[in-house]
Amino acid sequence: MMVDCLVETLLTLDETSATGQGGAQNSSRLVTCVTTLYLFCKTRPQLLLRHATTLHPYLSSKCSSQGDMMVLHYVAQILRQVVPLMEHPSESFLASLEEDLVKLVMKHGQMLVQSCIHCLGAVVNNVTHNYPLVKDCFQKFYLLLERVNTLHSQNSGNPQLKALRPSLLRSTFTVGLLCKHFDMDSFLPSSTKENPVSERVFSQLVYFSRHEDEEVQLKSVTGLGFYCVRYPEMMLEMATRDLYLEWLASGASSKKKCQVLKNLQSHLKEVEATLKVADMQGSDKQEDKENLLEFGDQQSNVSSSIAQVFLSAILESFLDTELQVRLGAVQVLLLIIRQGLVHPEQCIPYLITISTDPESSIRIKANQHLSEHSSRYGHFVQTTLMAGVKKSYTFHRLLFGGEARGFTEVGSSPTALLAHLYSLLRSNKQHRRAFLRALLRYFEDYERNSLGMLLYVADNLAYCPYSTLEEPLFVVHNIDMTISVSGSIILQTFREALGGTGAVPSGEEEEDIAQLSQRGCDLAHLAECCRSSQACFLLLLLKQHLKRMCGLTDSKCQQYSPTESNKTYDKAVSRRSGVTFDPSSVLEELKRSPGAPPRSKDHYLQQYVEFRRLMNQLDPFEEGEDSDVETRGHSTTPAPPPPSSSSHQPPTTKEEPGVQTATGEYLAPSTNPPRGRSRSRASSSSSVVSVGSKKSKKSMKKTEPPPKQSRKRRRFFSSDSEENDPDFTT
Repeated sequence: MMVDCLVETLLTLDETSATGQGGAQNSSRLVTCVTTLYLFCKTRPQLLLRHATTLHPYLSSKCSSQGDMMVLHYVAQILRQVVPLMEHPSESFLASLEEDLVKLVMKHGQMLVQSCIHCLGAVVNNVTHNYPLVKDCFQKFYLLLERVNTLHSQNSGNPQLKALRPSLLRSTFTVGLLCKHFDMDSFLPSSTKENPVSERVFSQLVYFSRHEDEEVQLKSVTGLGFYCVRYPEMMLEMATRDLYLEWLASGASSKKKCQVLKNLQSHLKEVEATLKVADMQGSDKQEDKENLLEFGDQQSNVSSSIAQVFLSAILESFLDTELQVRLGAVQVLLLIIRQGLVHPEQCIPYLITISTDPESSIRIKANQHLSEHSSRYGHFVQTTLMAGVKKSYTFHRLLFGGEARGFTEVGSSPTALLAHLYSLLRSNKQHRRAFLRALLRYFEDYERNSLGMLLYVADNLAYCPYSTLEEPLFVVHNIDMTISVSGSIILQTFREALGGTGAVPSGEEEEDIAQLSQRGCDLAHLAECCRSSQACFLLLLLKQHLKRMCGLTDSKCQQYSPTESNKTYDKAVSRRSGVTFDPSSVLEELKRSPGAPPRSKDHYLQQYVEFRRLMNQLDPFEEGEDSDVETRGHSTTPAPPPPSSSSHQPPTTKEEPGVQTATGEYLAPSTNPPRGRSRSRASSSSSVVSVGSKKSKKSMKKTEPPPKQSRKRRRFFSSDSEENDPDFTT
């Protein structure tokens, strides 16, 4: 049998160690052997019933290294599970075991103290009922707490306190552990209803949790956490509640936050384990079932109240920069959700936040729960999704010192931080579109959303795991709708800034920085134009990136309509490797400090020229596609220059303007209005003129074709602005 072989190996290794042979390697094998026995014991403790007396002498062995400490720890854990199952163990064995456990509690570290008191609780409560031994052990530690309390309250500078400090640390820790495993009120004669021992212990632990020594504070709160496992209602007392909330606040040290989170986790785990054991041991009697149900309801009510009190502080711990704090917060929250103590919807924004965590262990747990939530409820509330996106941006700013990017390098290709969330929404067209539309809506209000936030969203849109052509096409379509209005308005403000002392620049002059720099302009106005153009600039760069990465041609983008069902769009998208999203100018702008001096005029002019170039590519026509496309490419006619407050233009009449050719002449307006495109948004800005449909362009060409010129033609844009997708109306 494997267990018998392991015990024989353990004895052999122990004999070898006693002779001084083997050294560190022998000690390591000894620890491995005992650990394996412990794992067998966890699964089936009956396998080690015959070996309990063989393992017991290890508790009295000499402990001189970390390996020896681990051996004692695992032996105590094995005996804790095996001894209560033994039939008629000898009194000498039990007495010797209790004595060895108490000795270890008195002189060893907290890991061994925990395992020994746990073992002592199992032996005394289930087998020997030797409570006088426990009472004597408890009083040694508790009386020291009272003594130190008296000395400290009289004079905190008393020199005796320094000598008593190690004993104080051990006492606060051990008293809490003893209260966890034993009901002190039931067997201590000094305990009365008016002044029970449990309340006196609580007062001592709370007092030392306010000690000026942080280590004493931590040990006291650790003991308080053990104490509250048996008395969970004490966590709702004002003293405990204020202490825990203070330690979970943003200004507290990470050690304090971790300790409070451990205390909450211990309580929730104990409740879960107690209910599980009670359920497994429940009988078929109706009375026992009713008692079990009542016990479960009481535990759930207390746990639910505790969860409601500390939930906000726990959730805010998700945004902590310390990894251990975030790990503790995740473990506590998942226990709360699993036990149904709070509604999971209010936790979704924070789970979305930690689903972007750089630490894989945290990220995996968050993704698992988001997947469970999606499969159980079928959807996410849109407001919680957007709150999660914002919190994830805030989290990455805190984590990386203000430089928050929306992607991470996985292997050789970048991946969006919100990739898992998007994959959960992707299968449902309505939910997917609503999510993408909500992300793009951030760019419509530049004043309310910082440039860093917009860059974070753009990164995620650039590297989302799109699976079909329809997905990037939908993003590009909505980008066009946004830019056709806001981009045209920004162009108009640029021209007003540049034409402040003369005519509005046009033609090649708009692309020649040397000529533009000779014009007088308001530098502050020009700088403001550049600042306000960053959102549109990001969208233009994002569109270019998606077209390159997904292989989208201009004709595909123009022909796409979200209201039309076309099986072509359901084809799998082919992502090109090596295509990266590079908003270098935006990154450069973000790196500038708020009080930095203004840039040069040429820098702003260069931004204007680049912005105008990207705008001219918003609605291009591909050449060589067919004869009609070729015709359209040669008949694209620009609109008249937009009005400017400073330009010396003749007053315009109410008649519809004609079309200006490359030579400056005007053609008569077409009698056939463009089909299939809305003019409502275009008319909102004087700088936007819709590019007509095929019929409109052909009729213009027949009226008076523009002469061939070597000068580059100006292009203006329109949008399917009135095209309303029913899936996105909110």
